[in-house]
Amino acid sequence: MILLDISSFLGRLHPVLVHLPIGFLVVLVAFDLFSFAPGFRKLRVALPLLAIFSCIATLLAAVFGYILSLEGDYPLHILAKHRNGGLWLLFITSALALVLNSPLQNRWVIPPVFRSAGLFLVLLLTVYVGHQGGNLTHGEDYISWEVLQEKARPRPDSLEAVLVYEDLIQPLLIRRCAQCHRDSKRKGQLSVATIADLIKGGKSGSAIVPGKAGESELMHRVLLDPTDKKFMPADGKTPLTKEETELLGWWIEQGKAAEGIRVGSLPDTAKVRQLAALMLGLGKQPANGLLPVSGRASYPDVPLAVDTVAIRQLREKGFYVRILLHDPVLLDIT
Repeated sequence: MILLDISSFLGRLHPVLVHLPIGFLVVLVAFDLFSFAPGFRKLRVALPLLAIFSCIATLLAAVFGYILSLEGDYPLHILAKHRNGGLWLLFITSALALVLNSPLQNRWVIPPVFRSAGLFLVLLLTVYVGHQGGNLTHGEDYISWEVLQEKARPRPDSLEAVLVYEDLIQPLLIRRCAQCHRDSKRKGQLSVATIADLIKGGKSGSAIVPGKAGESELMHRVLLDPTDKKFMPADGKTPLTKEETELLGWWIEQGKAAEGIRVGSLPDTAKVRQLAALMLGLGKQPANGLLPVSGRASYPDVPLAVDTVAIRQLREKGFYVRILLHDPVLLDIT
């Protein structure tokens, strides 16, 4: 158990160490390019030492990356690209360090143009390996043309037009769960991209059981103590609020985990309508745009009203705003 913990700890050093070869290689290429300028030719003296540092840093990143890969839960095809690219980078940086530090340098000097071309190719390989590493952690669609072409669902203009899954549940799951559980990155083999994916589930079985919130693994995970290893969202990510958890459970239980259902078509919707109005910035508001709430003398510096107009303006500018409490007023803005 101790050995496993040590291995896990060492593997998680990879994201830290991986920046070292990138830094050394960028400096190596920069020194080489600047050395063509008359006033900077002395920089070439540092190239052999920088090549050694680059080689050592690449070796360390490769070793700790291999240890991290043993934890599993990574898409194998992306892992193979990242690993193979890293091994090629290690081989090339090792060869570069040997050539630039070889005693034969005194007899046989590599033409500067060839050396620079080789270093530039190494830099391109570094970018490729780093990109594949990013795909491992964020998914293949994190930087893609498809993401740029995605169109967000238009926000409903009234509570009567609100669809439970499309307007409330799906955006909630995307915010809280999709970083680790989506089509391009199925941690635990789970994706929350569609209802079918949720029902299919992952390693722990189905994530939701339509009509049975108490038997749904997703509800079980979000209701665990935050200190529990199985609590979701994991790794210190922002957990669901009490209201969001209730909304998710209500959708599974009353909405039968279905799509295309309007808020008003299900029983016990009074609280859900209130949550929908707050989450989407809908509902009737006074002429001054303020939603009165009761204040407390113990919070003299806290406003006595929620400025819903200001909240809507923030949301239109791309901010995510949640009303956590009305009394006293407490907002979460990201």
